[in-house]
Amino acid sequence: MLQEMLSYLNIKNKTITADAMHCQRDTCARIIGQKGDHVIGLKGNQGTLLEDVELFLKENNDKTEINEYTTLEKNHGRIEKRICKKINSA
Repeated sequence: MLQEMLSYLNIKNKTITADAMHCQRDTCARIIGQKGDHVIGLKGNQGTLLEDVELFLKENNDKTEINEYTTLEKNHGRIEKRICKKINSA
């Protein structure tokens, strides 16, 4: 659904946000191909993608500027911790 919607929108120089359900290679490629930026949730159920991202962040921490923002809140009877990391690219 999101990929189809993107074909109708001018997203050049815009930032698309989506939840982890849309963390798919084709979706990200479409956004990048249309010259947009994206913020998409990533959860542990994404195969090895989370491990790959964690490894990238660990290995490039001294070479790349990474900004981090964390929230901690109680929702639906559980503690939810969300971490957002932004990598500044050239």
